[in-house]
Amino acid sequence: MIGPSPYVLINMGARFVPCMRTQQGVQNNNETILWPCANATTTLAECSLSQLCGFNGVPNPVLGGILEGEGAQVPNQWFRFVLPIFLHAGIVHIGFNMLLQVLLGGDIEKIIGHVRFFFVYFASGIFGFVCGGNFAPAGISST
Repeated sequence: MIGPSPYVLINMGARFVPCMRTQQGVQNNNETILWPCANATTTLAECSLSQLCGFNGVPNPVLGGILEGEGAQVPNQWFRFVLPIFLHAGIVHIGFNMLLQVLLGGDIEKIIGHVRFFFVYFASGIFGFVCGGNFAPAGISST
């Protein structure tokens, strides 16, 4: 889409389930998981989950960790349900979003008014990312 890598988008706040809640196979893995670094200049650089998630990080998974209960390493970046509304995966993504908003958004805003359009816009964005966080494949980021 002629834009940043998925790892940069995750670091900027895209919806990424392992940064938001415990994930089977991440927080309780028997091996250390390393992800590509968002701010690296080579493909060889690897980061921990905390470094990838950014925003003061999340607890790094421990080997053979537990998912629930006392001692669980629980990530809690709930703001990733809201922040991706403002992120775009590249020029193509923002271009099609703007085209749709100009073609449909203006007419809908005239019909329901500015305030209602504002609430519908944000509510649909947040609801979409909540559904995506619960039902989409776990290892995929979303903007």
